[in-house]
Amino acid sequence: MPPPDGKYDTHFPIQDATSALDAMVHSVKKLHSSVFYRSFTLSRESKITRDDLARDHSETVAVGDTIFNQSVIGSATIILSEPNKAALLTSGHVVDFPDTIVYYFPESPDTPEDTYVWIVAYKIRQNNYITALPVDAELEIIALDSKLDVALLGTRFSAPKELPLPRFNYPPGHTDELTWGHVVYLAGYPLGHHMITDGMVSRTSSSRRRSFLIDASFNQGMSGGPVVAIRDGAPNFELVGLANAVAAESQYVLIPAGKESEIKMEGIKNLPYEGKIFTQLSKQIRYGVTFVVPIEDIIQFLTEHREILSDRGYDLSELFFSD
Repeated sequence: MPPPDGKYDTHFPIQDATSALDAMVHSVKKLHSSVFYRSFTLSRESKITRDDLARDHSETVAVGDTIFNQSVIGSATIILSEPNKAALLTSGHVVDFPDTIVYYFPESPDTPEDTYVWIVAYKIRQNNYITALPVDAELEIIALDSKLDVALLGTRFSAPKELPLPRFNYPPGHTDELTWGHVVYLAGYPLGHHMITDGMVSRTSSSRRRSFLIDASFNQGMSGGPVVAIRDGAPNFELVGLANAVAAESQYVLIPAGKESEIKMEGIKNLPYEGKIFTQLSKQIRYGVTFVVPIEDIIQFLTEHREILSDRGYDLSELFFSD
């Protein structure tokens, strides 16, 4: 076993790390975020531009309306756990939905001021929750930074929980000490499954001093999962960031009109397709390139919202603030 040197490790723990990993993994919960919209379809004859949009007016001139919803699964880390309240840290994009969505007629004029609205949707409700909470507890967004891609969620319980939620209990680290080859663990819910994975640090060419990448496996649902580095073996874990994105390439592909047009005749090959063809935006994940929001940026985000947190009774001093 290498002698302690006070630096982050470039090898995974030789000693048993099960207890330390168990404590980290069970502080990470599956976060469900669902948003509901009411959409209005407008006619071209109404000639509604974005500047004309007002909800009351949209309802008056709409030729049709409907309710639809969108759902996202991410990972959230419990950083505060008290008998009657809890706070969780996650990626901003998991809970950040626009208040208004606008679609335009595809054959609209070239000039933006004459671009007519086809469909407008207004957010009417959003629900954020984890299954470990009491049924009456819903997570509210306490603070959100879309550019940094970090959000803090909080909730209160009408009655104290019998069993406390397991809080993430490892100290914040120092990403400026991370360099090529340092190893990390990452926990979360890729594709909705509770999992842990590992990776290796690479420094980036970004002008941001603290920026780094890891090669840990990442899939949808992992956003918001904590990344911990190891200093002189287990159980000396330190939080160095939140995983929030994976490298991907976008491209438009041609698709048939729908499943009803699929050819299911066995034994026939190279049969030409004669139905309608549409374009669809497709994203191809490039596994092994995972982006991380550095812990120092997260602490700065929490510091900027410290007054709001204090006013609402969320004291994070024990984990994030030294004074």
